[in-house]
Amino acid sequence: MGSTSLQAFFTCGGYNSSHYECGKEFCAKCIKRAVSANNSKSPLSSCGQYDAYVQLDDGSFFPQIEYLNEIHHEYPNATFLLTFREMEGWYRSISHWPPGADVTNPPLVMSNRMKRSNITGFPTGTGNNSIEFATWFCDHVTNVRNFVKRHPSHALIEIDIEGDGNGEMLGELFGIRSSCWGHANKNPGLGKKE
Repeated sequence: MGSTSLQAFFTCGGYNSSHYECGKEFCAKCIKRAVSANNSKSPLSSCGQYDAYVQLDDGSFFPQIEYLNEIHHEYPNATFLLTFREMEGWYRSISHWPPGADVTNPPLVMSNRMKRSNITGFPTGTGNNSIEFATWFCDHVTNVRNFVKRHPSHALIEIDIEGDGNGEMLGELFGIRSSCWGHANKNPGLGKKE
């Protein structure tokens, strides 16, 4: 939800930022391998040295959910960013991402991959409508908020990616020009809601 916009923002600000790829492979695959190899003390840094990881998942495996404790142990002072947007719009987006796949290759569509993935709090077969996705997302937000309450060394930033003033707020928090913020990677197949 807005990860490409965050990637563009951090890159514009001079941060070494990873967006779902860590080097030449998906971050999710690299992190899973690191944890499986009992390298859980450094699941992120074993996949590259980045200032910001704006998306760790590959649409099927979500290290930011499954390995939150391991991430905490490696970076106990990390700042977490939770992005929000109107739920129906998010559901439309993940049900049509990547562009055209809903017509040419339905199994590749993000929402379909998530339904098959057995994500914590979102077991395989869940996600048959926007309400089930919204319920899972809201539960995820609650889990992250509770995690940060239990581990107050972390900062938690929550932003509505469709809201006004994000460039100014993020710019102030991260020392980046507010003009670096914008909507990147719009799905041309969605168009405007009617």
